[in-house]
Amino acid sequence: MKSYLLLIISFFLSLNLSATHLIGGELTYAYLGNNQYEFLLTIYIDCGPTNTTGTSFDPSITLSVYNAETYESYTSAILSNPVITELGNETAGNDCLELPADLCIVRGQYSGIISLPPSEEGYIIAYQRCCRNPSIINIETPDVFGSTFTTQIPSTNVAVNNSSAAFTEYPPLALCLGDDLNVNLSAIDVDGDSLAYEFTTPFHGANDLNPTEITPPPFSTIPWATSYAEDNPMDANPVISIDNQSGYISGTPSQLGMYIIGVKVNEFRNGLLINSIIRDFRFLVVDCNVTTASIPLSNWYCNGFTVYFGNDSYNSNSYIWDFGVNNATSTEFEPTYTYPDTGNYTVSLIANPNSVCADTNIISFPLYTELSPFFQSPDPQCITDNNFEFTGDGISPPGTDIYWDFGPLATPPS
Repeated sequence: MKSYLLLIISFFLSLNLSATHLIGGELTYAYLGNNQYEFLLTIYIDCGPTNTTGTSFDPSITLSVYNAETYESYTSAILSNPVITELGNETAGNDCLELPADLCIVRGQYSGIISLPPSEEGYIIAYQRCCRNPSIINIETPDVFGSTFTTQIPSTNVAVNNSSAAFTEYPPLALCLGDDLNVNLSAIDVDGDSLAYEFTTPFHGANDLNPTEITPPPFSTIPWATSYAEDNPMDANPVISIDNQSGYISGTPSQLGMYIIGVKVNEFRNGLLINSIIRDFRFLVVDCNVTTASIPLSNWYCNGFTVYFGNDSYNSNSYIWDFGVNNATSTEFEPTYTYPDTGNYTVSLIANPNSVCADTNIISFPLYTELSPFFQSPDPQCITDNNFEFTGDGISPPGTDIYWDFGPLATPPS
């Protein structure tokens, strides 16, 4: 009977019970030759106020190897000095997104080399840790559930010297409410194996009473809350989906909150599934401050040819004005421009030009240096009780108050 070997990565972040720091991560590996495999465990943790226990990374982790059928110990190793990076706007998911001021996410990456001889049985690699944030809305009692990150080294009967797929982009820290998503969760495979993408239910690992507990497979999955499922993990309209070939996620989030989503990358060689990697990650949907260009000007009368343009734009820091004549432009926040003559002009303002966040506002306004009232005299009448109609015309702003004086003998006189 074939036996599989299980490599459990025991990741001792802290002995605090009921830790609430885990955001997600993934486990990948690269074959270096001579039976040497380099493992990379990427973990994302919350370093903001929602990490109520203040749990962070420990300076070392313990890797343990188990037989996948008997779960007997095979070997162990210690990895130290994780590479820790605090993430910022470069992974916001939308260049127009202004992240919440207290949002703090740290990425820790542990790497190490383990010698694993060729095996017809193959190996399973896993890391388990608890716990998730209690504010997650798409799984039940999230703060008592942890994570298992797992991948495989396939049997030599189907593939040799294999390296796993690896994600090309880090996950976005936040998504915009009401924004049409185009999130890149694609991966590459250095062996040239075919990759296919799908949503999956993330695995549970450890527990809130013993957040560093190691348990062998089969791994249990997290329980979805009512109305959520692995192919419907987020409130969205249209629903979010992942392209099977490209790994891009589309859809439009329709509710604020924290959501756990599992993305599986399946690796095929010669038509056979030889391995999978899973990114288990908490996606945060926030109300974004969207760039808006705004010109409050409506008309310009009796103020000369030099026009002052106010700027009520929001969430922008650069501008291009086009004054609608002689190719005249400006990059000032609130410019002035001297027009050559009276007339009706069309002015445009672009906020955050040359970026995906750009927004344009266009107005047309009349410019006249003085008012010019006019009316056509009605035809004379030779009968008593004359009744004349007068219609005001000329140059004046919309809504102008008009005063008529018909003389003391007229009814009414004004």
